[in-house]
Amino acid sequence: MIRECMPTVNQGLCKEMRMIEYTDASVGRRLCLLAALILWFLLWCPLLSMAVVSEGNGEHERVAPASAPLNGRLDVWYTRMSAVIADPFDRVDRFFGDESIIDEGRRTRLRIGAGVRTDVDTGARMVTDFSLRLALPRIEERWQLFLDELAGEDELSGVSDLTRPPVDTDPDVGLRYFLLRDLGASISADAGYRFSSPNQAFGRIRGRARYPRGRWSLDLTQTATYFTQDGWRSQSDMSWTLPFASAYGFRSFSRLTVEEISSGYTPEHSLALYRTLTARRAWRLEGRGIWIEMPNPSDIVYTIEFMYRQLVHRNWLFFEIAPGVEYAENNHYDANPFVTFKFEILFNAD
Repeated sequence: MIRECMPTVNQGLCKEMRMIEYTDASVGRRLCLLAALILWFLLWCPLLSMAVVSEGNGEHERVAPASAPLNGRLDVWYTRMSAVIADPFDRVDRFFGDESIIDEGRRTRLRIGAGVRTDVDTGARMVTDFSLRLALPRIEERWQLFLDELAGEDELSGVSDLTRPPVDTDPDVGLRYFLLRDLGASISADAGYRFSSPNQAFGRIRGRARYPRGRWSLDLTQTATYFTQDGWRSQSDMSWTLPFASAYGFRSFSRLTVEEISSGYTPEHSLALYRTLTARRAWRLEGRGIWIEMPNPSDIVYTIEFMYRQLVHRNWLFFEIAPGVEYAENNHYDANPFVTFKFEILFNAD
């Protein structure tokens, strides 16, 4: 009897073990997403509660009248530190058209970029970029219509391809509401639709905080997005900036992306040196790396790039040239030199 029962017991154990192995990957991804969301709430809930108290109505002010001088001192301290540390880099980011400046701006902004990238491995490709922030009037700059991420690369077989509209794009369109922007912190919420394959709706909440530390400035950004088809996506950014000398600046940037549809997590890191030549010319030397789907990466890419950017007409037409070299694991880390030529139009309502 004992010998007859043993095969049945072993079969049941094998089935349970296979079920456990099958669900380990999905459970691990969900635990990573849950940990990222818990970290997000631990970071931003104290900032939100502090802002609610400082921006409260008259009743709150009568209950805690001593908070007004404290908030005033904090405002003065933050304004002075920002003027020394953050404001120079904000001007550099605005000059280079950095995405963080566009996302943080409450007013109407339009960016249109087009150019050509050529490298040894793939040849010439057309690069395009488009983003629009349309501030709705008479509502204290809290609501925006946005259209962005119309970016792509298309192969060029002739000069006529330069006039062809981009094909490989995933445009997002939606409505943004700014919940908070005070004392170096901001929180915004998005609801929109992505025209991709497959098409899907999404909801996003994004928070950012800035902490001056001596001559350094620390920026933390957390974004949580839910797509109706792809599921959850978490993106955590950390940036350290340091201005030095008269026109130089240094930045260390790190990003961690966790997606429900991915088998792992994707870290990125970059180190950049900036130099402002004049009010119309600047350059940036940057080294960056991306490890796709760790801990078993599907690809690893290291890039060294030098970008020269110049304002060529008034305050809205820019030209940039960016030579560099790329080393990819899928290409056996062979050097792949490239160069990008690009024109960009920036319209700001600031």
